[in-house]
Amino acid sequence: MGLSNVRDSREFKVNLEKYIKDRKGEKPIIVVFIIPKEDKYKDFKKCCYDLGVRSQVISFNVAAKKFNLAIASNILKQINSKLCGDLFRI
Repeated sequence: MGLSNVRDSREFKVNLEKYIKDRKGEKPIIVVFIIPKEDKYKDFKKCCYDLGVRSQVISFNVAAKKFNLAIASNILKQINSKLCGDLFRI
């Protein structure tokens, strides 16, 4: 999508707005991204919420340090639920 290596939520929001505008208002189905620190979570989620885009935010600590099959399953269940699927079945 072209939003890799975005450093802060302001830059992310500008890039996401440009992405939507370039596609004549077509929004991505879902945006999944890894944030460097937990304190950035609300900022990135708010950007997506303001633009009406579903999102799944993953903390770097979870992705890099604690990642296992159970966590991967939970992330996939959350994404499936946000795409109007069943939370308990993938």
